Amino acid sequence: MSKLAFSLIELILVVVLIGIISFLTIKLPSFSSKNITVSDLRDVLYPSGEFYLFNDGTELLAKDKNQTLNLKFSLPEVFVYNGEFFEKKEFGYLKNRKIVFKYTVKNGIGDSFILKNGDEFYVFKPFFIQKFNSFEEAKNFFLLKNYQPKPGEYY
Repeated sequence: MSKLAFSLIELILVVVLIGIISFLTIKLPSFSSKNITVSDLRDVLYPSGEFYLFNDGTELLAKDKNQTLNLKFSLPEVFVYNGEFFEKKEFGYLKNRKIVFKYTVKNGIGDSFILKNGDEFYVFKPFFIQKFNSFEEAKNFFLLKNYQPKPGEYY
């Protein structure tokens, strides 16, 4: 007599195997550490989180993720716009360690500033991070009117 259908046990085994394989391919890589770039920092911190870089080169990721960031920083400098010109920002200390770079994302909205990291410049806007080759290019992009809030509006 020939078999016309699968048995219940065979179907259960197939469903369990598909579940195990999908877990290993989708969930497992997120538990390990991975190298990210400065441009990916907002996505890692989304929807809310903070990243600190200290003067001794150590990093602190204040977010509920099992992830280690291996960002490459070389003497980062942060420039904020005060309405007239860009000025270098100092971050102070956290637990007796000097902070040289801090980035915060709250409710999906990030801080706005220009980051100088070695020879690279990054414009941090509330909803994205973009890389530039010179401070002049970064400054011009930062000051574009279509990326500024209108009077009385917020990002």
